[in-house]
Amino acid sequence: MDSSLTAPVTALLLSMLNSLLAAGVSIYTEVLFKNDKRPFLEQQIQLYFFSTLTSALLLIYCTRLGDVATQWKDMTPRSLVLLVFTIVITTGQGVALASIMQHLDSIVKYYTANIANILTAIFSAWCFPDKFSLNWSFGLSLAVLVIAIFLYEKNHLNVQISKPHI
Repeated sequence: MDSSLTAPVTALLLSMLNSLLAAGVSIYTEVLFKNDKRPFLEQQIQLYFFSTLTSALLLIYCTRLGDVATQWKDMTPRSLVLLVFTIVITTGQGVALASIMQHLDSIVKYYTANIANILTAIFSAWCFPDKFSLNWSFGLSLAVLVIAIFLYEKNHLNVQISKPHI
């Protein structure tokens, strides 16, 4: 195999693996939430707790503890307060959003996530034009999203076209 093709093939395989894992986790999470009889808030707390635990273990595994300790020691009290405030606000936002999203259809959840990603891309291109630019693939993904939403909502709208009375 040509060495110039090794990186694109590896990137493609990793992208496919990432997509499969994300889809599997989404399906598994939906099954757990639908079949679990515990209160919704308890499920969310468990989800956030284990996500935090997993992230902390990954941080410990991937970095040297001395480097992390040095970074914590060098933080000013104001930075630490802002960090804690950010974590609390983000967690509250996640629980509030999950409380709203639990009443929506699964397809609407995916559309909402995709629209959030598109808005983030537009905002990033606006804030960091030298580092991030939009290209044809962005336009194509936006078009596919709009068409998918239209096709999904077309069946749910009860639009009746009446013939003019003559």
